[in-house]
Amino acid sequence: MKLKIGLPAKPRPRQEETPERSFEELKLEIERHIRLEKLKDDLINTVSHELRTPLSITKEAISLVLEQVPGQINDQQAEILGIAKNNVERLARIINSLLDVSKIESGKVKVHREDFDLGGLVRLTAASFETKARDKGIGLNVRLPGETVTAYADEDKVSQILMNLIDNAVKFTGRGSVDISVEDRGSAVECCVRDTGVGISPHELPQVFDKFTQFGRKDGPGEKGTGLGLSIVKGLVELHRGDIRVESDLGRGTTVTLSLPQPGFQERLQGRISDMIRDAAEAHGFFSVIVFSVPEFAVLEAESAERTSAAMRGMSDALKKSLRRRGDTVMRDAGTLYLILPETRKKDAPFVLARMLESLDPCLAADEFLKGRTRLETRVLAYPEEAVELGKWLTEER
Repeated sequence: MKLKIGLPAKPRPRQEETPERSFEELKLEIERHIRLEKLKDDLINTVSHELRTPLSITKEAISLVLEQVPGQINDQQAEILGIAKNNVERLARIINSLLDVSKIESGKVKVHREDFDLGGLVRLTAASFETKARDKGIGLNVRLPGETVTAYADEDKVSQILMNLIDNAVKFTGRGSVDISVEDRGSAVECCVRDTGVGISPHELPQVFDKFTQFGRKDGPGEKGTGLGLSIVKGLVELHRGDIRVESDLGRGTTVTLSLPQPGFQERLQGRISDMIRDAAEAHGFFSVIVFSVPEFAVLEAESAERTSAAMRGMSDALKKSLRRRGDTVMRDAGTLYLILPETRKKDAPFVLARMLESLDPCLAADEFLKGRTRLETRVLAYPEEAVELGKWLTEER
């Protein structure tokens, strides 16, 4: 008979009971956390503000001397001043990046989504790096599909994301090329930035989005970054509820893929109004929504979907041309137009409605397909006066 001998099981250590904290203790801890966060934000903002003004003055003074406004300088002096100017500009970029990171982490950055031509933005952004790429002797290629790729996102924030990604790619590519492509995947749009640069090692890849982390360069002269660019990119992508992936092969290059979700119209409208309700509630603010609907839309579309769509598009364009405030937006879905007015009170909405109807009258009168066959029904919803109605309206099927 074989005997099995085993070690006795180790007794489990007793778990110390964690005393429950009182509501007052939790409240004090939360208040302390809020004070610390505010102190951090105030420190960054104050230091940044105090540094930006003297930096701007210093940069302007160096530029004047380099342009030889006060008098001639020799080549050695110009070289030294050029180095000084580059370092002043780098310090300014670090300050701006610190402010961006601080705002993102504190939740002060808001995204304002609208439809825009993603391919056009990519082409425009890449054009600003053509000189730098040409000076380095590398190719800069933009590959776009035949059809326009429309993205529903904050165009300014996406531009900032692309600037960081393309700048990194060009900065750390010594030979070969940087290729930028765009693709519409239905539920999301993707943008890929591929380079043939120095790449990132496998053990460094997990930290690629950490703050103050820099890859792909050695100490000494050469391209220098702030180590904040990709951290800012990640924060802006997360604000869009998007995704960003990095694949890299050390010595052979890196591919960064940006994916932005493209929700359906109902989700877009609900998201936009929900965000406005949240912001208005926090700031004790207000806003209005004016709805224009064509009750005969289904009949008209059955007769000619193309002409009906063109007519609705014409009315949407007419409304957009009549907007006066930067935050005002027009959203269109089938036979309904939604005019979103973030800074319009309920008492002022009827005046805006009357002005918009005046801008739409010529469209209805000039379009032979619509002329005499339809009318516009309108509805005004305002916050906070009609907060309950807005909530119910958002959940209605359209």
